[in-house]
Amino acid sequence: MRARPLVGIAVPVRDAEPWLDEMLASVRAQTYREWRMVVVDDGSEDGSFEVACRHRRADPRIEATPGPAAGRGAPLTRAHGRALLGKDVDYLYFPDADDLLEPGLVGRLVERLEADPAAVAVFCRYTRIDETGQPLDEPTPPRIAMSSHWARRVPDTEPRTPFESLYGWAAPAMEPVTMFRAADYDAAGGWEGWPEQGGESIDLLCRMALSGPVLFEPLPLYRYRRREGQHSADAERLSTAARSIRGAWMRRAASDPALLPVVERAEFFVEHRLTPRLGVDAALRLVRRGRALSAARFLGGAARRYRWRAFPEL
Repeated sequence: MRARPLVGIAVPVRDAEPWLDEMLASVRAQTYREWRMVVVDDGSEDGSFEVACRHRRADPRIEATPGPAAGRGAPLTRAHGRALLGKDVDYLYFPDADDLLEPGLVGRLVERLEADPAAVAVFCRYTRIDETGQPLDEPTPPRIAMSSHWARRVPDTEPRTPFESLYGWAAPAMEPVTMFRAADYDAAGGWEGWPEQGGESIDLLCRMALSGPVLFEPLPLYRYRRREGQHSADAERLSTAARSIRGAWMRRAASDPALLPVVERAEFFVEHRLTPRLGVDAALRLVRRGRALSAARFLGGAARRYRWRAFPEL
């Protein structure tokens, strides 16, 4: 048996040459050394694959390979990487090709999962950087969950993330900041369960959360690059993905009596707790900017969505 768990890292790459060298160097600089990585190129038209091959030659833990077909998208490219990593890895991690890892990321996330054997995954706080790598003044969004008559902010001292927080996109659980227990990832169907790009990590974590808790690590261990053309910066696309995922879950719950109360509670949270809270938060920001009329419209919308009744605990 291995003395320490083995982490499998799969990196999907598509035209990331300006950032990939630094990103792969940040993986190789991890203080936790028991990992192996596969870099899967999804039909890059720049020098990304050559960058990956250079790191492969320098570090035997790294494999670089073209994907099975160009332009499959990040979810299916990650899924191909997971297959190449094999079945002997204990944990799975899928960073983006244009971001950066802090040196202690892999070790800390492994430590959290080892300390809670019931947990299926853990995600960490992150720092936003611009295209040149400079920090942005954009804090990681908080986790929001159900309370008796409102929506509460989940404190850092509460490590487990409620299902409704994941379901409502009210937790900053993006795929590149999340480490998955490999057995639970495979049991939940992995990225193949929702192959569309946009919200795929939320759907996967919701599927996994049905069998165990998803943890939160408050240390900012990842640097997430904000750049033009990102899928995560397309608000309309993400909103469409959120509606699609919720629709799929409601259809699934309609034919599964055990799942139905879980999804009903999560839907109540989104419609009658989270949405009103976001409306109130927006109104307060508008008041501070002297836009009282716009603030009143947000407050009115929040009041129409809000429901006083306490939803029963599961």
